[in-house]
Amino acid sequence: MGKRFVSILLVLVFIISLSGCTKDKKEVNAGTNTGKDAGVSNDESNKDNNADEKMGRYMEKDVELPKLAGNEQLMKIIQNAQKQFEVYTQDASKGMFYCYTQQEDNSWKQSEPGWLNGEALKKLQLQLTDLCLGEDGNYYACFQNYTDGYVSTIIKASNDGNEAEILDLSYLNKVVKTVNGTDYYPMIQRFSVLKSGDIAINDTWTQDKLILLSPVGEKIDSIDIGDNQNFLADDNGIIVSNKDGKIITYNTETKNIDRTLVYEGKSTTKAYTLKEDGTLFMGDSAGIHRIVSNGTLWETTVDGALNSMSMPSLYLTDLFVTEGEQQEEYYAIYSDYKAGYQIKHYVFDNKVPSVPEKELTVYSLKENKTIRQAISLFQAQNANVRINYVVAMGEEEGNVSDYIRALNTELLSGKGADILLLDGLPIDSYIEKGVLADISDIVGKMDKAGDLLKNISASYDKDGKTYRIPIRFGVPIILGNQEALDSSNNLADLVAHIKKTDMPYTGITTYADLLKDYLALHFNEICVDGKLEQERLKEFLEDMKVISEDCKAVEVLNQASGMQSSNSAGGIIFSSDDLFQNSIYSVGKYETGTSQLNNVIDTMISNQLRKDNKLEFNTIGQSFIPKGLVALNRASKETDIAKEFISFLFTTEVQDTNLYDGFPVNAASMKKWFEEENPDLMLALSNEDGDMVTATWPSKEDRDVYLEAIEKVNQPIEINQILYDMIIQSAVSFLSGGSDIDQVTSEIMSKVNTYLAE
Repeated sequence: MGKRFVSILLVLVFIISLSGCTKDKKEVNAGTNTGKDAGVSNDESNKDNNADEKMGRYMEKDVELPKLAGNEQLMKIIQNAQKQFEVYTQDASKGMFYCYTQQEDNSWKQSEPGWLNGEALKKLQLQLTDLCLGEDGNYYACFQNYTDGYVSTIIKASNDGNEAEILDLSYLNKVVKTVNGTDYYPMIQRFSVLKSGDIAINDTWTQDKLILLSPVGEKIDSIDIGDNQNFLADDNGIIVSNKDGKIITYNTETKNIDRTLVYEGKSTTKAYTLKEDGTLFMGDSAGIHRIVSNGTLWETTVDGALNSMSMPSLYLTDLFVTEGEQQEEYYAIYSDYKAGYQIKHYVFDNKVPSVPEKELTVYSLKENKTIRQAISLFQAQNANVRINYVVAMGEEEGNVSDYIRALNTELLSGKGADILLLDGLPIDSYIEKGVLADISDIVGKMDKAGDLLKNISASYDKDGKTYRIPIRFGVPIILGNQEALDSSNNLADLVAHIKKTDMPYTGITTYADLLKDYLALHFNEICVDGKLEQERLKEFLEDMKVISEDCKAVEVLNQASGMQSSNSAGGIIFSSDDLFQNSIYSVGKYETGTSQLNNVIDTMISNQLRKDNKLEFNTIGQSFIPKGLVALNRASKETDIAKEFISFLFTTEVQDTNLYDGFPVNAASMKKWFEEENPDLMLALSNEDGDMVTATWPSKEDRDVYLEAIEKVNQPIEINQILYDMIIQSAVSFLSGGSDIDQVTSEIMSKVNTYLAE
């Protein structure tokens, strides 16, 4: 198999409750409460409404897949005409494909599909990317050449399944893009064949459209689609989500939309299936939903918040429905970047309560993937517990301060969620006012067992008490020559260094983003014992003026840079993922570049640059950025369950999974991440001048260099969203020349002191 490329320039990225059926239908819920007032308080009325306990809800079961030989890799799962699952695998060492067909007793029967193992196909040395049973009753497979422009080839099985015909499809042989002298062709992520023989393809290069080809490969139509690239072919129709998030049925014969369904869920991953009576089923992270033929109201039959459907690590690819003994039964196929494919079976069980007996609420300003993942895993093991995840902002715009003030009102009145994610919140104020409970008992137990990274957990021990601890963390690094790096930890040294050198210290950025990075590093130097020091603030702003002029900072970067101003009508929007992301690909044009490491993949570019250009790297001030800073509300009425869930967050079951939202805090998981070998992965990115930087997986020796540095970080960067917002909004005016230093300093002091006095 050729190397896998992840490229921003080429966009060649391959990424790969349970409520009972009652007579009362309910509209689809997006799966997460959002908004300033959404679910902040525990709703006692819900418990009253459940006094007369109803029984029955869908439970999730794993379908055991066939046992594979050591070199076999699962490539695709489909359902055949007899409604049996077929699992297709490849043994690259033998150059063979196998098919496992599920039997009535759920065992698997192996066969060798001749149509996939022909000598002519083997000589082409292609990689299987998709396989389907067409609406015309024939089997088809799509292969790709990863070494020569990513050319796609579709084959069709003979009626007896022993041979294959390579289809000559003209569309697949046309160059769609040329980059640095290399021609690129249509790249098929998913395809289906209609009853007419027409072929619907999802092409990487045309992400916003579904392309329809004739049987000879001529483009005959295209369908506008949304972010969700999944679709269902039915006879000569196609069911897919459009740009507005509506689900449409497109008639490929008349080229008209026969049906449009409004769906309020926000999930971009959807899968569809149909029953013979025309009932449409749709699965997403919120659950499984159905709508009858000619109906207008969706009914949620399976609540995804209580099973694997809401797990960020799983991608729902296909959905199937069968008739069960009590209710309809569902099968869902998921792809998992690490584990391959999984089949989940959803069966109605009338012996379990329709609503779990115990409830827990988790609150965060923004969505946290690891929390979402852990909730699904925890509920799978604790069927009597429902965890409501309240994401205050969701995808909404608005004034961040309003959300925080709404939360503060709840917490200070002894209410609010059981578990809080403190990212962006006024942590010191919560501790001072007694809002947070001491969780040193559970953290200490994990520490004693050696479960946690000592440098991270020790950073949150305050006089023998622990009020919060992150479930993930990022590490800011700086790359450059040693003299430039030595000046990075102290603002006075940095300013002195800038004044004596001609090359810009770092790349062009916005005033707001520059202030975010340096406030994150130096806020505790200007705010001492909970009070903003006026002279220190003034010195900080004067130093920032020198740095901003050196890097030629601007209010808004142009479109070509790929970056925008971080200002909004609601103030500065902080995302910890955006911190320390400046010009690392252009070191040489600038003295230094910064990057934030959240997993081993993030080390690839900096490792390649430092080796190619004989550069050094440091962590910045031995600091780290906590992600998912978890705390327990002292007012929680479910302390035992809450502590159990907090402990669960740090198990290898949760921490082993890389969701690209930070390093694990579990020591064993961190070791596992850095021991992984991934020689097939190649990363290719372009800098602002169009120069390509290509990096391969770091060697064990190189990975150890990064791991050693990461295990020494001990200075947490905790952002107070409201305070930072106040400072940055005013400071930008000074850096851009709109106000003088004394005016801005006084303005900031007045706003901050008023806030702190509240």
